[in-house]
Amino acid sequence: MLTDQEADADLSDALSGARTPHGTVDNVLRVHSLRPSTMRGHMTLYKAALHDAANTIPTWLQETVASYVSILNDCAYSLANHWANARHLIGDDTKADAIEAAMRARRPEDALAGQALALMRYARS
Repeated sequence: MLTDQEADADLSDALSGARTPHGTVDNVLRVHSLRPSTMRGHMTLYKAALHDAANTIPTWLQETVASYVSILNDCAYSLANHWANARHLIGDDTKADAIEAAMRARRPEDALAGQALALMRYARS
């Protein structure tokens, strides 16, 4: 992976579109540093899936589903990022703790119902 200091103009441009609000670039994106076009593609897909204004699923639920998929795929890296976002968006530590415990137990029905539960079941299928 190339550092910011090693980046040419094309990579610098791609990195600027991949920066977090904290100014960092997650390794899952930086791994594309040798092929800036794939970094841009990754960001386009990510934003379309989770940050598109036309999405009708609440953002907290999108991030929660992404967290559950991360659990099902045993991907701690992805889980850490998505669950931090979901927890923040849920805005209620007690509720977030219950949802996290239910997801980790692979029993989302213990904390979710309706649309949220249906999405979790779909993700697991």
